[in-house]
Amino acid sequence: MQKRGKKMKTTRKLTHLSMFVVLEIVFTLFIGVTTPINRISLTFVVMAVAGMMYGPVFGMLAALSADLIRATLWPVGPYFWGFSFTAASVGMLYGLLYKKDEKELLKWIVFIAIFKAVFLHLAMNTYWISIVSKVPFKVLLKPRIIKELFLVPIEIGINAYLLPRIYRQMKGMY
Repeated sequence: MQKRGKKMKTTRKLTHLSMFVVLEIVFTLFIGVTTPINRISLTFVVMAVAGMMYGPVFGMLAALSADLIRATLWPVGPYFWGFSFTAASVGMLYGLLYKKDEKELLKWIVFIAIFKAVFLHLAMNTYWISIVSKVPFKVLLKPRIIKELFLVPIEIGINAYLLPRIYRQMKGMY
């Protein structure tokens, strides 16, 4: 009986992670806006829930899988491994929410949003874009800073509202 229970948990995890991959792609393609230097979407909610439910490794795998599938089936430009690395890093970062107490969630949500904006989006992704587009880093930085200043409070607000509610629902399920 033990094996069957473990198989069901593995199947549930695979199903959930597949759903997160699909939702991340759908949010990026149909609910987001992509320009050559910026992408605005609500994928942070999907990745935050995936990380909160399954931890850093599975959050990273879900984000990486979504990025690779999206880059293969719906490319925006030439494939560059750096964007996949950043996507995997974002998934792993959201995995820090795994098994956090509901009282700790807000400070982790704020930390993750700021860290992701500064180090992953402004530093890494801007650098990757400068390599691919051959536009100087400093030229790309200004519009990307404006985007992050606009999106970080929105991300914190949405995640601070949704994640504690999802956390409470998860406690009842598992």
